[in-house]
Parts: sequence; C-alpha cells; structure tokens
Amino acid sequence: MDQQLSYVCQRLKAHDETLSLLNLSCRGVGSEGVVKLAASCGYDDSKQYTNDDDNNYGYQPRTTNSPLVALWLEGNDIYPLGARALRNLLSVSPRLKYLYLSSNYIGNAGISALAPMAFRQCTVIHMSDNKINAVGAVSIAEAMQHPESRVQTLLLDNNRLADEGMIKIAEALRHNTTLKHLDVKYNKIGEEGLMAIRSVLQTRENTTLEYFVFEEEQDNSADEQQQQQQQQQQFSTCTRRIPTRRNRKMPRLMEKMNCSCDQCHLRHEIDFYLALNRAGRRKLADVSIRSNLWPRILSKVSHDDPSLLFTMLETRPDVPLRR
Repeated sequence: MDQQLSYVCQRLKAHDETLSLLNLSCRGVGSEGVVKLAASCGYDDSKQYTNDDDNNYGYQPRTTNSPLVALWLEGNDIYPLGARALRNLLSVSPRLKYLYLSSNYIGNAGISALAPMAFRQCTVIHMSDNKINAVGAVSIAEAMQHPESRVQTLLLDNNRLADEGMIKIAEALRHNTTLKHLDVKYNKIGEEGLMAIRSVLQTRENTTLEYFVFEEEQDNSADEQQQQQQQQQQFSTCTRRIPTRRNRKMPRLMEKMNCSCDQCHLRHEIDFYLALNRAGRRKLADVSIRSNLWPRILSKVSHDDPSLLFTMLETRPDVPLRR
C-alpha cells in the first residue's frame, strides 16, 4: 500500500487532471495516509488558520485546486484524526463532490470536525458504520441546517443514532432544502424517531426529501432477522413480511398493506408524504404556474399513485377551474 499511496501522492502533487476519481477503499490507508493525501493536494499545516466571515469554520484558505471529484476511502480505519485530515483535504479540493467513508470508525469527534466542510461542499456523502450516535447527530443536524449545505444523498446506516439522533436530524430537515435521499436503516430507531420524520413531512416543512430508507432491504440471514425482531418489539405486534426483493417498478403505496401495527402505519404515512414530494408538492403550492401545465403535473402525480391525485385536488380544488 505504501508504494501505491506514494504513487497517488506524486500524481496529486503534479496536479494530474486525470486523477479525478480516486478509489482507495480497503487499502489500509489509515489516518497517516489521509494526512499525506491532504499534503499532496496542497494543504500546508504550517500556515495559520483564518477566522474571517468568509471562512467561519477556521479552515485554511484554498491554495491549490486538486483534481479530485470523487474519493473512496471505505474500510480504512482513519478514525477521528483521519477525519480532521480529510477536512483539510476538502479545503484544497473544491471540486470534490462525492465522498465515501463507510466503516472508518470516525465517531462523534470525527463527524464533528468533518461535517461542516463536507456538507457545504459535497453532494453525496456515505457515512455508514462509523460509530456515530446522538452526539454526532447534533453535528450532522447543524451542518444540514447551514444555508450553504449542498448534500443531496446522505447514508448513515449501521450507526447508533437511535430516537434521540433521529429527532435531531428531523428537526434539521425543517430548514434543509437540498437533501433528497436519507438512509438511516439499522440505527435502532423506534416510534419517536419515525414520528419526528412524519411530523416534518406532514406539516409541509420539508418538500424536498424524496427517499427515506428505514429497514427496507433485508435478507434472510439469522442476524438480520434477529435485529428486525428487536426493532419490532418497540411497536405493537407486526405481521408484515418484508420481501427479500421488492419490485422497484411498483410504487410501494400501491402494494397491499395487510398489517395495522404502529410501525407499518408510520411507514405508510411517511411513504405517502415522500411520494407527494417526488410528485412536486412545492410546484403544486405555486399559484403562479400556468394553467396549461397542470394536466402534466397531475398526470405525473397519478402515475406514482392514484390516491395522490385526489389528495392534490382536495388540497387545491381551484386547479381544475383555472383558465
């Protein structure tokens, strides 16, 4: 790995424009390797940090524009020290938009250092299996609420958010207008966490979130079946059988709901409001849209699920009457 890392660092120092996609997953990079990558991209830790208004997180100004656009560092055990070095790398890599950091033991300290910069710069962030709990969720929520947040896809599965962390993230969604895909499966989230998400979507405080993944894809392994049973103990008895592979072409709202437990009811409500967002709930609230565009909008809504059409007409009965 030392030879490969040295080769990559040499190319970064030479500002090789062909090195826009860098995959170093499961290569034993470690925190020291991330420090070397940051230095190769032009970060100089001998310079003093700034604290002006344009750089209010205290990061060093960008001195070099590295060619990196996407970076894979999954399974490298970089720990919080590596996360802080990665923050430095981001500060000199303004084109870096795709960041994959699953299984790195980043923890709360690492996400606290990395989130402010990463959320303002990246559009896709994978933070699966990084020992992040409710304390780290506070840092994530603060970064999500920042006016300059750009993240659209955020994966936080296999962490330790629990209800407390999910509530913090749900509150941040009230002020976030960029996030479209949120994955929080396998985080021991119970009824309170789901109710917090449902409340944000129900009150129309968030009209941009389109996909919320919560215990959706599972296989028949014994460990995951046991985990599913533990999750369901927080709710009333659930008789719903989760398919190993669901037909993606068929909207979930059109599938038969044969269980009336609290968990499934919350899932169904959340899915309904997410479908409204995907159908363009923000557009339907805009009275300035030309009347000849409404048939196209409503046809898109009815294509996802017929019940959405009636919901929209109930909310906006003036739409069919507009000329």
